[in-house]
Amino acid sequence: DVNIAETANPNVGALARNINASSELQSSVHNCSASGTMSVNCANYTVKTKNTNTEIAVGGLVGYARGVKFSDCKNAINISATQLTSNGSTVAANASIAGIVGYIDAASEVLSGDITNCENTGNLVFNDGSTSTAASQLFLAGIFGQSRADNVNSSISNLTNRGNLTLEKPLVATCYFGGICGHITTQTLTNTKNYGTLIAKGGDYASLQMGGCVGYGVYLYLVDAHNYGTITVDESAVYKALIVGGVWGKFTGEGGYTNDNCSNSGPVSVYGKSTSNATQFRIGGLGGWSQSIITNCVNHKSGTITVDAEITIAQNPGSSTVGGVVGYKTIDATDGAKNEADINVKLNTTTSASEVQYVAGVY
Repeated sequence: DVNIAETANPNVGALARNINASSELQSSVHNCSASGTMSVNCANYTVKTKNTNTEIAVGGLVGYARGVKFSDCKNAINISATQLTSNGSTVAANASIAGIVGYIDAASEVLSGDITNCENTGNLVFNDGSTSTAASQLFLAGIFGQSRADNVNSSISNLTNRGNLTLEKPLVATCYFGGICGHITTQTLTNTKNYGTLIAKGGDYASLQMGGCVGYGVYLYLVDAHNYGTITVDESAVYKALIVGGVWGKFTGEGGYTNDNCSNSGPVSVYGKSTSNATQFRIGGLGGWSQSIITNCVNHKSGTITVDAEITIAQNPGSSTVGGVVGYKTIDATDGAKNEADINVKLNTTTSASEVQYVAGVY
């Protein structure tokens, strides 16, 4: 059990809190494993300065890693984390929580942050239950919470999640929630598989970006990503912006970035209701939102899409969209993307007559 407010180091891991590579030497975590249980209380951590992308990093093996190569590692620790709040500070507490490493970053173009041939079988639960209104961000995933190795060609491949992930009652500005990773920037992610169940419960989500493999990708090449797990936003959830897909939640970054040979075989179910000033509702069999080129991707017959939600869109007519492949797409280039699954939609809207909802078999 770890109470972050009682420690000077906000990072938590069974093997190491944090690992920082030197300016010349690459650090490695190879053929390591851990099992058991981990309970982390993230409440009332005093943030002194905001000099990194996150203040709290929790991993089954390592909390924070910079310029580190992970290979052939396994996590079987069941992680329970609670209450993401900051104490006496104008800077909100953000957290990255995942099975292998909470936050992985590159130290330089030479000292990349790699993660290959790793597997998580531990279950992760984040239950906030706090009354904080701090504009925090939460990155929750099976393998790594986030990676922001900008302009560095890291090797991130052959990753599998088999643990069940639960997000419950978060009072945070934005949640990035994925079976493999929560948030990833400027990378190539290859050969990933998620078998675990992802469920978002309760809470008041200002923005929830949720996918079977990736929550949110920026300037990302996603190749051979496959989801087999059930994706659910349950009846108790309340959200202002909701972007959910079987493989990825949201992709941004125009300019030839590709989703290639990806598939979803898990049902995607969305319930709950929006806030009175909701801005986005994007649901797709593969992705909720995409600015990437989609090639050779399929939502299989078992990837049934079920939407039964109460939506109030305060602006942007047409912001409620559901698609068999992608809910909302800004680039027309596609090659071989298809949907084989049934789509069942019941949107209980309370908007004006000018509001329009779009539902389509593909986009």
